[in-house]
Amino acid sequence: ITVEKPQIPTPVTASIAYIRLEKAEEKADEHGASYVAEQNSKRMAFHLDTDFYYQNHFEKPEEYAGKISQYKDGNGGRIVLETSFNDGEYFYHKVVPNTVAQSTTDKAYLQFYPRKVAAEGAQIKKAHENGMEILAGMRIEAADFTYPYGQTTFNTGVVEKYPQYCMYTRDNRKVKALSFAYPQVRKLTIDSLVRNSKAFDGVSLFFHRGTFVHFEKPVLDTVQARYGVDARTLPFSDERLHSVWCEYVTEFMRELRDTLDKDKKIDVFVFFDADSSKHYGFDVETWAKEGLVNSVSQGLMKVYEKLDGCLGEDGFIDLEKYKAEIAKRKVVDRDYWLNIDKLIFDGFTSLNNVCKPYGVEVYGALPWERNAPTTYLTIAQKLYELGAEKLVVWNGNHIAEMMDTLGAVKACGDKENIEKHKAREWQKYYRVLSLDGNDISSIDPNWRG
Repeated sequence: ITVEKPQIPTPVTASIAYIRLEKAEEKADEHGASYVAEQNSKRMAFHLDTDFYYQNHFEKPEEYAGKISQYKDGNGGRIVLETSFNDGEYFYHKVVPNTVAQSTTDKAYLQFYPRKVAAEGAQIKKAHENGMEILAGMRIEAADFTYPYGQTTFNTGVVEKYPQYCMYTRDNRKVKALSFAYPQVRKLTIDSLVRNSKAFDGVSLFFHRGTFVHFEKPVLDTVQARYGVDARTLPFSDERLHSVWCEYVTEFMRELRDTLDKDKKIDVFVFFDADSSKHYGFDVETWAKEGLVNSVSQGLMKVYEKLDGCLGEDGFIDLEKYKAEIAKRKVVDRDYWLNIDKLIFDGFTSLNNVCKPYGVEVYGALPWERNAPTTYLTIAQKLYELGAEKLVVWNGNHIAEMMDTLGAVKACGDKENIEKHKAREWQKYYRVLSLDGNDISSIDPNWRG
């Protein structure tokens, strides 16, 4: 039984005093797993967000391991277990001990850290028992996707330790984020990835949530020498700028592939499509061509610039106009809710076109949680028609909060029987008409009819 309000956010709250369960006739669960257990295609990948740990409040590692089994059936082939913030112990104790960055929350995390590592070990073991591979999913961005930048992936203490490697914005503002334009930052990140993926089958790198190189001195010098222009006056979509960014991020990928054990897989989450990914330095085609990735997972974001009022008569960005605009609005924005179906379909085709010639798998994206079960099945069916063989769902731990939705998402891997699953009655809605003998049918009459 799942109890929820029909929409969020809502200005009012509701409570349930009790639910009475009465024994009914025993009958087979029509939403059971048998319909996928017959399949052995292993098409589905499930990302488990980092809040999976504090969301469940489990004490024992085997309790977390038990959660892994709900994704297996016949189609569950991959778990991406987010371990983004596992390196707290190393960075806090060995890099920046006793800095202001060690807040109460940070210290509490360090106490929890050993239990989290033990839980991961149990989950890795359970995934393998279930015939699934399990990758360490890592947010490797040094900043968030909007201005001003958010806290670094590791912690603010690392930025305090290495201020000379910070990023700079177009208008020359220093931000608390480290740039991949510097080999020292790439090494710092790779060391962390290697350290935290030893027990996993590989790594899944989350490029779709961050910026990795911006307007640091190495970038400015290279663009000026190569093209004779100030890099800060070029839009992200200008090839002269993003080609230089791509060189730095691709160098990071080469260094990672050379450092990581050869039997470890590398998966990357990028933006919806190949072009917008490249505009931020993520040259998916080169990664595929050079054998730097085993698979590409389609992310559910697309970041872009809105430069209205920022350009001079020569078509370049006027930095004074730019400063005036960013004081009033977000110049950098993102798509990830509106027109998501079209973004997924067009984006998958774009990524598949640059990866397929090199034998690199592309995992087509299913949307975020809180969608109707048939929505996932409809999108999966279209992705199959476009040539997809593998699918990935973000925030699988939140998907699992709604058992009917989880069942539908798992059924998305049953490629040959999508129509049958779409016709299934995944949800039944009930409206309460009386409470303790009192007629309440006139209250909230539009609640799903």
